[in-house]
Amino acid sequence: MSLATYSPIEVSVILSWESDNGGINSHIITGVSESSIVSIERQEAYHESVGAYGNTTRIYNPVWDKANITIPLQQTSESNDVLNWLFTRDIRAVNSDNLFSITVKDNSGRSLHYGHEAYIAVKPNAMYGNQMETREWVVRVNKLEDILGGNSKVDQSLAAEVQSLGGVIPATWIS
Repeated sequence: MSLATYSPIEVSVILSWESDNGGINSHIITGVSESSIVSIERQEAYHESVGAYGNTTRIYNPVWDKANITIPLQQTSESNDVLNWLFTRDIRAVNSDNLFSITVKDNSGRSLHYGHEAYIAVKPNAMYGNQMETREWVVRVNKLEDILGGNSKVDQSLAAEVQSLGGVIPATWIS
């Protein structure tokens, strides 16, 4: 095992959407809160049913790949404007024409999260006071695809273990 390095400034949240003229626009989130950049909450893949005699059955959840991605922004962040108008454009249409994609990437490691059918599920409340307030935007993703990886170089044996499970660790991460 080698020394791992995590850099919060290397975590990127990128939104992409189709513009009214058919082009693709994108925005990199800036102005995140002091204590948190982004959080991703997944559904359970299985839930359990336990009978009176202790027999247990696991029940597959077909929507296990739905996720809520919470982006806490400082009230002064220009990304509030983009998220506000993505929400406004979507809520006015009330159809699926204005969905967007979201990518969360730890550029100091191997973790990557991506969803191409995303929308603003919760527009944040607003509070004003004598300190910096946070706006918590909740983005719902219909099908989140992701890789949760580490942030250190790995040896050949671990790379082989991952490969035996059907995965791949990029060569740049193998020592």
